[in-house]
Amino acid sequence: GGAGGGRGAKRGAEEERLRAMVSNLEHSVEAGKVAEEQAAGVRLRAVEEKVGVLQGLLEVAEEETRREKLRAEDAVGRAGALETQSAALEEALRASRNDESHNSNGADAE
Repeated sequence: GGAGGGRGAKRGAEEERLRAMVSNLEHSVEAGKVAEEQAAGVRLRAVEEKVGVLQGLLEVAEEETRREKLRAEDAVGRAGALETQSAALEEALRASRNDESHNSNGADAE
């Protein structure tokens, strides 16, 4: 039965080799998963940083918009005040012209 024993030993060695290969593959898969998770973590951090930068830019833009809006409201307010002043001046001019014409008419009548 020496030949049979030899074959069994050979099969045993083959099984060991296969087990070792499977074990190596499992380790490779685990290592790959870890590497993928690390890479994903790095990518996630990069994305988070970009999002942070974009949020910062958005806040700056919103602040600029608020300032522009206040400036515009201020300008509208000033324009309104100027219109009111110029209307008052025109009214005063009209009144003084009317006074002059009344005075001259009155003087003529006398």
